[in-house]
Amino acid sequence: KASNQQPTVEQLGISANECGISHILISRGSWNKHNLELLKIKRSKIEGYLKSKKVSTSDVFLLLVDDTGKYDLIVKEK
Repeated sequence: KASNQQPTVEQLGISANECGISHILISRGSWNKHNLELLKIKRSKIEGYLKSKKVSTSDVFLLLVDDTGKYDLIVKEK
């Protein structure tokens, strides 16, 4: 029924941020070389980002980057 459907973004009067899909760069401390090459991202750039967050590669559980260049970092639990 139409009365039971969730409202759309337009009906709520808000805009959705389109960021494309997320790509895995590091998973459980291991580099995803395929995605680095595919996205033409230099490892040194990612290492600089991790350094700014005071995180070493071995401490990364998951590092993603979306199509807009936004990083999503999840650090391993200690």
